[in-house]
Amino acid sequence: MKKTSLVVAAAALCAVTATPVQAVEPYSESPATAKAVKSGNGYDVVVGGAKRATVKVTDPAYSVRTTSSADGELAAVITDFDGTHGARLQTVDRYGKTRHIASGAITSAVFHGTELAYVSANDVHVGGKVIGRLPGRAPELLGFTSDGTGLLAVQHPDVQTDETYVGTLSRVDLKTGAVKPLIASDKTTLYRDFKLVDVNGERHVSYIKNNEIYRCGSDDPQWLGLATEHGETKQLIGETKHHYRSAVWSSDGAKVAYELMGCVTDKKLGPGQLDAVSGVYVQDLATKKADRVVDGLSFTHALSGVDDGTAVIGSPERGYRKASGETAAVLDSRQVTAMGRINRAEFIHQLWDTRDDFHGGSSCGPTAR
Repeated sequence: MKKTSLVVAAAALCAVTATPVQAVEPYSESPATAKAVKSGNGYDVVVGGAKRATVKVTDPAYSVRTTSSADGELAAVITDFDGTHGARLQTVDRYGKTRHIASGAITSAVFHGTELAYVSANDVHVGGKVIGRLPGRAPELLGFTSDGTGLLAVQHPDVQTDETYVGTLSRVDLKTGAVKPLIASDKTTLYRDFKLVDVNGERHVSYIKNNEIYRCGSDDPQWLGLATEHGETKQLIGETKHHYRSAVWSSDGAKVAYELMGCVTDKKLGPGQLDAVSGVYVQDLATKKADRVVDGLSFTHALSGVDDGTAVIGSPERGYRKASGETAAVLDSRQVTAMGRINRAEFIHQLWDTRDDFHGGSSCGPTAR
């Protein structure tokens, strides 16, 4: 690894200032914001801050995925979600009435008005009909295009290699079913963390661009990108040799929030480099100034959104809140080790076999064939 001087916070991003500790600010959700929050009986389906139903899971390792229509009238719920797909898809209206939609390997679901689209076993369903097919492992729908003629989706190669973990943004034509790659990963450029965001009323897709699959695996830089729904990059900012874990852009395009994991850029400086960088930041794009609103990376409170320019953090187990002057150690109640916060895992035990060609390098857990 090349020796470089440590850049405190986000490398070439900006100057970082610490925010004074403040009282926790509650997160006031919009009427159409849907979340699944863990409860004693399973997961509560919450839309606009109001509970609509409780959905049980058949295994503690499973979770529930949910999204809502733009007006908040309907919520789509994927049950027994194992990290890539769930067992059933149902809708819940504002009165808590549920309706079964489909069973099978449901990977994602999105609304356009009241029309529901979902992927089951790679088939794309819209309005109750199969209109096309998304090849690859666990394809994910992000949403409809602004004109309603297509769907934006993320595809992953259907291979048991490192390529499984890279993504390609594609468009599915609703009339013909044709799938067109828009922003494609290859052997030299990798994309991840695709998210749909409406910036100033226009549909965009955000992403993280890098050249290395593994965290802190090389000296190659990473960037935060924002593209149109047609795949044209409009902004590429924040070049850094540290590791972006996730990013969320504000709807007015003025700010971007991101989780940054510090990488050791100079071995002589020791592990203090990680503490000086790791955390959740909110950057003002006009001034290039960023504030670290969470010191360190939390296991229990991940970055989930931006509300009125403020980062929102949380999890289904702990709920959601606005972040200001927080520390990961306090958020995690000091029960999670530093390694646990850096390497946040979805499950404690191994539910699926390790891929056949994995050699066990850099492994912290079971790698039995």
